[in-house]
Amino acid sequence: MNLTSWFNFKFLKENFKKSRAIILLCMFLLPILTVITNLIKISDSSDFIPSIYHLSYLFIIGLYIIPIVLSITLFSFVFKRKSCDFVMSFPITKKQIFMTNTVGGIGILLILNILNCLMLFLVSLISSNIFIPGRMIFDIFLLWTVAYIFVFVVSNIAISVSANKITSVVVVLLILFLIPFLHTFITVNGSQFNDRADCILYETRCINNDVNNDCYNINYNVVRDSNYTVPYLLISKILNNNKLNYNVSIVKTFVLSLIYIFVGLLLFDRKKFEIVETSFKNEKIHLFVKSLTVIPFLALGYLVFKESGFSFEYMTYYILLLAIIITYLIIYDLITRKRVLNVFKSLLYTLFALVFVILLGMTSSLDNKKYLDVDNIKEITLSDNNKLMKSGSTRDRELIKYIFDNCKNYDVYEENTISVSTRDGSFTYYFDFTFDNSEYTYIVDKLNKDDYYKKSIDNSKPYVILDNLNNRVLRDSKLVNDIIMDYDLGYYDNGGNLLYGVDLYFYDNYSVNNLEVVVLDEELRHELINYYNNETMEYLKSNNIYIYRVVVRDFDSEEDYYLSGNNIQKLINVVMDKDLELDFDKSYVCIRLYTYDRVYKLIINDFDLLDEMKSYESEW
Repeated sequence: MNLTSWFNFKFLKENFKKSRAIILLCMFLLPILTVITNLIKISDSSDFIPSIYHLSYLFIIGLYIIPIVLSITLFSFVFKRKSCDFVMSFPITKKQIFMTNTVGGIGILLILNILNCLMLFLVSLISSNIFIPGRMIFDIFLLWTVAYIFVFVVSNIAISVSANKITSVVVVLLILFLIPFLHTFITVNGSQFNDRADCILYETRCINNDVNNDCYNINYNVVRDSNYTVPYLLISKILNNNKLNYNVSIVKTFVLSLIYIFVGLLLFDRKKFEIVETSFKNEKIHLFVKSLTVIPFLALGYLVFKESGFSFEYMTYYILLLAIIITYLIIYDLITRKRVLNVFKSLLYTLFALVFVILLGMTSSLDNKKYLDVDNIKEITLSDNNKLMKSGSTRDRELIKYIFDNCKNYDVYEENTISVSTRDGSFTYYFDFTFDNSEYTYIVDKLNKDDYYKKSIDNSKPYVILDNLNNRVLRDSKLVNDIIMDYDLGYYDNGGNLLYGVDLYFYDNYSVNNLEVVVLDEELRHELINYYNNETMEYLKSNNIYIYRVVVRDFDSEEDYYLSGNNIQKLINVVMDKDLELDFDKSYVCIRLYTYDRVYKLIINDFDLLDEMKSYESEW
C-alpha cells in the first residue's frame, strides 16, 4: 500500500482550481473580519481584556457554515449527474476521491485557523490596549481547529449518504445535534421538585428543616455532566453559561473525527451515484431521516403535555403543533424529493418517532436523581466571597459534614457565603452556603491545614492587573510584578477600596476570570499611590485634557466634594503650582478627575488645598 492509493494530488489541484473563489473565501473571510472587529473594538483607546468568545464569536457563527460549504464545494460533482459521470470516468477510485478531498479540506481549515491566530497575535502586538495571553491564542487555535474539522468530516458523511445539498445539510444537523438534544430533553424532563429534605437548596440558599440531617434536595442546583462534542458544547455554554470541561470535549471531538473519517470513507466507497439529484437511495431511508427531524417538535409537545395534560386551554396548542408538523412534512418532501410522498406513511413514521419520545421521557422520569447523600461525598470544591481562601478542593470528611450540617438561613451576612460544588455519578451540584463568623473562621482554618486542599488550589498567575475604579490596566511592570508577588504570598483582601483596590485577571481552562482584591502591604500601597500621581500629572501637563467633573474625597470625614465648570480649571491651576510630594505618615486626600473615557486619581496631603476647594465647591 502506497500514498497514491489513498491520495491523488492532481485531482486535488484541479478541484481547488475549479472552486478557488469559494475556497479562498473560506480561508480568508473570518480572519479578516476578526481583525477588523477587534481593531474597531480598541479604536476608542480603551483597554480591552477579551475572552475567547469576544475574539471568536464570528468563528462560532462560521462553524456551522464554512465547513459545510467547504465540503459541499469539494464534493460538488456528486449533486449533478453529468458532473458525476465526468469525474467517475477519471482513472481514480472513490476511496481516492474521498480521502483527497478530506485531506485537502482539513488543510484548508488548518490554514484558516493559523491565519486567524496570526492575525490575533499581530493585533495584540500593534495595539497596547488589547491584552491576549499567548496561551489563549493557542487554545483558540486548538478549539476551533478541532471543531471545524469535526463539522467538516460530519458533512462528508452526510454527502456520502445523501444525494442533494438540502438533505446533506439535514443529515449534518442531525449528527451534530440530535443526540445532545435528546440528552438535554432527558435532563429537562427529569427535573421534578420534591420537598422531602433537611436543606432545600432553592435559589442557591440553604434553608433549615428538621426532617433528615443527611439528605439534601438540590433539584434547582443540579447540573448533569455533559461531555458534548465542541460544536454543541459552545451552544450549551452560550445558553447556560455552565462550567464545562473543554479538554474532555476536545479529545472526544478529535477521536470522533477520526472515526467519522473512516465511516465516511466506507459509505462513500459504497455510494450509488445513480441516485444523484434525489434525497436517499430509497424511500424508507428518506422517511426515517424525515421522522428524525420531527423529534424536537414532538419533544416540546411532550413536555407541554406532561405539565398540562389534555386541558382545553392547551388543545389549540396541540392542534397548531399537529398542523405545523403536517405542513413541515409536505414542504420537506417538496424540497428534497420534488414531490409529496404518501402522507399516511409519513405520519406512520412520525408516530414511531412520537412513541420513541414518550418512552424516552418516561424512562428519564424514572431515572431522576433528586437527592445527595452527604456520607457518599468524596470531594467538594470551594470558593468564597471574602477571598480569604483560594478556590480549591477538600476530602476532609469532618469538614464536608460540618459544612452541610451548618448551612444557614437568609439572615446571615452575604460576605460569609461559600460556594460549593461536588460530583455524584454523572451529576455536578452547585450551591452557596452562608455561615456566621465563627463557623466561617473554623472552615478557613481547617482548609489552611489541609494538604489536599493546598495541592488543589489554583496557582495560576494573573496576566494583567486593572485599577478597579478606573478599569484601566496598570502599565508599570515593576508595580505589576510586586502586586503579583503580594498576591502569591497571600497578602490580599476582598475588593472595593478606592485607593488600593485592583482587579487581577487570570486565564485558565478557556476562560478569563477576575479577582477583585485590596493591596495590604504598606510599601506596595505607597508604590501604587505614586503610580496614580505620576500618571495624573503627566495627563495634566499634556496639551489635550478634558475634565468634566472632579470629586474630592476627605478620608478623615469620609465626605466627597464636587467641582464642575470653571472651578475645575481653578483646581488644576492650584495643583500645578503646588509641591505634591506625599508624606505617607499623614492623612490623604484623593482627587478624582473624570474624563470622557477614564478616571484619574491624585492623592495629596495638602489640606489647605482641600479647604480652598471647599470654598468654591459647585452646587450638586
